[in-house]
Amino acid sequence: MSDCHSQCVTLESPAIGLMADITAMFHQVKVSDSDADFLRFLWWPDGDVSQPPLEHRMTVHLFGATSSPSCASYALRRTAKDNREHFRPEVTDTVLQNFYVDDLLKSVPTARGDPSTFGALGELHSWPPQIKNIFFLHENGIATFK
Repeated sequence: MSDCHSQCVTLESPAIGLMADITAMFHQVKVSDSDADFLRFLWWPDGDVSQPPLEHRMTVHLFGATSSPSCASYALRRTAKDNREHFRPEVTDTVLQNFYVDDLLKSVPTARGDPSTFGALGELHSWPPQIKNIFFLHENGIATFK
């Protein structure tokens, strides 16, 4: 069984599974200046290791760093809480209750006429960070993408 299918099978009783991924989430979360020294790296100009390396600091979180998932998750949740008054409750509730790091997994009873879910996800599209590929897995096994 694929990971996607096993995750969807574990959804509660509503019939439609929604999945989405935030595009390049780690790179959308800035590292504070006070923490940038912890993400230092060396770079050899033109790949010439006979030259002295240049020291650089990451300004955004990077994929593969142990701290990145928790920092990005905190940033997403904090953004939802800090901007709650700008969006309908369904939007921030979806972010706070249905995301694991950059992945959305939510189930809803129907794909038709459910503004509390689909409208909220539509609002998320315009709210940084950008969400790509909202994936709907219907009870009949047919998948659609938004």
